Amino acid sequence: MANAAGLLVLAGAGYYAHSQGWLDQPLAALRDALEVGQGDETPPEPEPAHPVPDPTPASAPVAPSPGVSWEEAQLLANSDLLSAWSAANLELTAALFYHESAHSQNPRIRGPVVVGGANDGHRAHGIAQVMPRTAEWMHSDLNYTRMAPTRENLLTIRGSVYFGTGYLQWLATTYRQTPQWIIHAYSGGPGWVNLRPGSRAYRENQGHSRAVWARYNQLIARAA
Repeated sequence: MANAAGLLVLAGAGYYAHSQGWLDQPLAALRDALEVGQGDETPPEPEPAHPVPDPTPASAPVAPSPGVSWEEAQLLANSDLLSAWSAANLELTAALFYHESAHSQNPRIRGPVVVGGANDGHRAHGIAQVMPRTAEWMHSDLNYTRMAPTRENLLTIRGSVYFGTGYLQWLATTYRQTPQWIIHAYSGGPGWVNLRPGSRAYRENQGHSRAVWARYNQLIARAA
C-alpha cells in the first residue's frame, strides 16, 4: 500500500508539473536526443573545399584572326596539348586536319564506319578523325594520359589536338621519315607503302596526300 501511495503522489506531481509547462524544455531536449541517427537516410558528404576541375574541359572553337585559317586557330588556341612535331609543322598539321574533317568546322564530325566495323567505335571522330581504338592504344601504350580516350573527348577540339597531333608525333619519332611520308601514314597507316598501286586504297591515299599539300601551299602563300 505504501508503494502504491508513493506512485500516486509522484504521478500527481508529474501531472501538475506538466500542466504548468515546467517539463516542456526537458522533454524537447530528450526528443531531439532520441531522433539523432533515426531513419535509413545517409547524411550527405560535405562539399570539398575546392571543386575538382574537369580533366578534359571542352573548348569551343575559336574564331580565326585575319590571315590565319580556322584549323591553325584551333591548334594555336590549344597549344598546351600540341605535339612538338605539329608545333614545328603548324601549317601542315592544319592542312591535314582541314582535309581529314572534309573541310568541316564542326568538332563533332564523324567519319563513315570502316569496312568490317559494326558501330560508332569503328569510325573516325573529330576534326583530326582519330579512331577510338587508336586513342585507346595511345592512352594505354604511349602514356597519353592527360585526357581519357573516350569518343566524347575525341569530338572536342582539345581531344582532336591532343590525340591527332600526338599520333603525328609518334609517326615522326618512330619512323623518322619525311613529312610527305608522315602525311601518307596518318591516313593510310604506317603500312601505306605496301598498298598495291592502282588499288582503291592506294588511289585514295595518294589523292588525300595531294590535297593536303595543295592546302598547305595555300596556307604558306597566305602567310607570306
